[in-house]
Amino acid sequence: MSQLPMDSSYVPPRRSSASPQRDAAFGDARPILLVDDSDIDLLVACKCYERSALRNPLVPLHGAGDLLQYLEQLRASRRPSPALILLDVDMPGLDGPTLTARLRLQEGFAAPLCIMLFSHVDDDDMENRAHSVGADAFAPKPSTVDGYVRFFNTLAEHWEHVVLRDRASLLDFTPAAVLPRL
Repeated sequence: MSQLPMDSSYVPPRRSSASPQRDAAFGDARPILLVDDSDIDLLVACKCYERSALRNPLVPLHGAGDLLQYLEQLRASRRPSPALILLDVDMPGLDGPTLTARLRLQEGFAAPLCIMLFSHVDDDDMENRAHSVGADAFAPKPSTVDGYVRFFNTLAEHWEHVVLRDRASLLDFTPAAVLPRL
């Protein structure tokens, strides 16, 4: 198991706003799904992702229900599975570890799902739980803008078989802005 180290006009996506049909414009790059119940965390992550060098489209989904609906639409339309699913550990209802275990039981995707759990809490118990339910990796959520950009760029190193990096546009982004830990 590997561990990886705003704009006020932005409006977070509404629930169930993503669909595989909209993703057709993304071309060959399979999307990275970001699943979190916090609109603030989704907003920050999306804005940081835009500053990263990754070319995969990022699809923010609000909670487990939206993820399950999105994956069912993918399966029904016979579209490729996502490149990577980033799951928040602490979500109401179906939490990240429980959702991971459930996803591991599902079939119907051409490629296996790569799942990474991440959390504001970084402890060995959480990492062990993530591993025990079938997560491919666990990482603490970054707490700075520049940490989030590095986190996304690091995904290409650890997941090079599914995550695409635009080497020509690597950004030298080093702001001192600190995001609040939630």
